[in-house]
Amino acid sequence: MNDAYEKHRVRCNAIGKAVLLTGLCAAVVIYLAAGVTGVSGDARLDAGNAGQAQSEISKSYVRNMELYGGKANVMAYEMRLWIDGLFQGETLAYTVGLASLAVALVFFLLARLVPPGIASENPPGDETPGPPKQSG
Repeated sequence: MNDAYEKHRVRCNAIGKAVLLTGLCAAVVIYLAAGVTGVSGDARLDAGNAGQAQSEISKSYVRNMELYGGKANVMAYEMRLWIDGLFQGETLAYTVGLASLAVALVFFLLARLVPPGIASENPPGDETPGPPKQSG
């Protein structure tokens, strides 16, 4: 193949390996730190409710949220709690690990793709060999 393609492939593979290694090491460190402190994604607190745990939110609070903002308000609140839970404790470790895996896969796929202009041996503007054109 072409020397430029080989450099592209090696560079993308190296970046992918570095991202994967760094992300997985960070995920392991986060996981171990979360286990030591005892923080898990299930024990998350909602700062908007003055420290009430999610399971302790009363039915009247949810009813008032629905009354003032509709079902979309309740769904948005639950979505916010879910997203907040992704960035705490052991769940954060899983999130970091999956994110690093996804980014590394993108770089590994980029390494396999041939950049435009490098794929063909013919210079730009040169026609590929084929049957002769008939003038008409």
